[in-house]
Amino acid sequence: MIESIKDELIAAARALTTRAGRLAAGRCLVEGPSLIRQVLAAGAEVDHVLCAEPPPADLLAAGVAAHQVRDGLLRKVTGSAKPVSWLAVVRLPVELGADEPYGDFAVVCDRVADPGNLGTIVRTARALGVRDVVLTDDETDLGSRRVLDASRGAVLGAAVRRFDSPVAAVKSLQAKGFQVVVTSPRGTRLQSLAPLRGGRVALVVGNETAGVDQATVDAADLVVQIPMAGAVESLNVGVATGISIYELRMRMVLAMLTDRIRDTLGREINVAGALVRQALDTRLREVGDLDSSQVVLLMVLACERSTPLAQLRRDLGVDAGELAAALSPMAELGYLSSDEEQAVITGHGEQAIAALWAVQERVEEDLLAGFSAQEKDMLHALLRRVQDNAQRIVTAKN
Repeated sequence: MIESIKDELIAAARALTTRAGRLAAGRCLVEGPSLIRQVLAAGAEVDHVLCAEPPPADLLAAGVAAHQVRDGLLRKVTGSAKPVSWLAVVRLPVELGADEPYGDFAVVCDRVADPGNLGTIVRTARALGVRDVVLTDDETDLGSRRVLDASRGAVLGAAVRRFDSPVAAVKSLQAKGFQVVVTSPRGTRLQSLAPLRGGRVALVVGNETAGVDQATVDAADLVVQIPMAGAVESLNVGVATGISIYELRMRMVLAMLTDRIRDTLGREINVAGALVRQALDTRLREVGDLDSSQVVLLMVLACERSTPLAQLRRDLGVDAGELAAALSPMAELGYLSSDEEQAVITGHGEQAIAALWAVQERVEEDLLAGFSAQEKDMLHALLRRVQDNAQRIVTAKN
């Protein structure tokens, strides 16, 4: 039990209530059990937790060091008028250099002053898949309590870069291939119709009162507006940023839809799987009456002879109807028998697998021609990981 305000852990926590203290320590304070759990789930590094009540089991299970303090002591740390039961000391992410790699979308905050707005912008960006946040001054403090609260800890997972001025940020982003878009009530184009090039986009949002300064507007590639209806002249910068990110990312997807479809993991795996089946079918037709799906089914059964239908569905990646359709002709050929719970390979089926094994091996050798032994092992390991992750998604959904 920590009893004294002079305890070194308490003194270190008090230092983090100032920006200078946070910069010196590279850490910040996160208050409340809900927010602490969120930053843990986001992968932030938590040094330790100070608790005015017994530490909960989930924190201890996560390996977080927890120190109990006497009631009322944490309120003195934060200067809060209300009781404080939990405080976590969390490491701030290291700000990245201008040459560090970016994603496909960045948000540039040009003198956004209100911490609540800053937090909302980062939280919204992270929720919409944007990790890169660019700051344009030395004063903006993403580790402050109000920013952390408004972002629900999302700032701790952001990739932050800082420039001396918004124009310097714009020029740097343009040099890296970003199309820089500024939002302004005086924009000459509607945001939803912005003519994007199909590459990376950087969105610049401005100060709550003054907006984006003119020099930055002049340096940008596009100046767009969100049309207003009725007597409302403008939106809160946090709300406007969310709308802009959503619409511009939709425009990005439309601009490069073909390339994105061609590069998606689902399409690549589907095409690869279809081509592998076609290659095996081609060789199998030369020697017998079974196709690739039937051979794979017999191979799975041959591993354990008797296999539960639920396991067969998982191993083959099919549903109950597809499995029943696959089992029926194989049973008619005498290669297996099945009931409502399991399928069993017959001696005739084992003989078929033995006879066709050489065909399967030749096809595999041809498919992996030019692969080293290490590359073959890596491919098998990566495919197993994809299968495991897909199974987790299916299991969680069901």
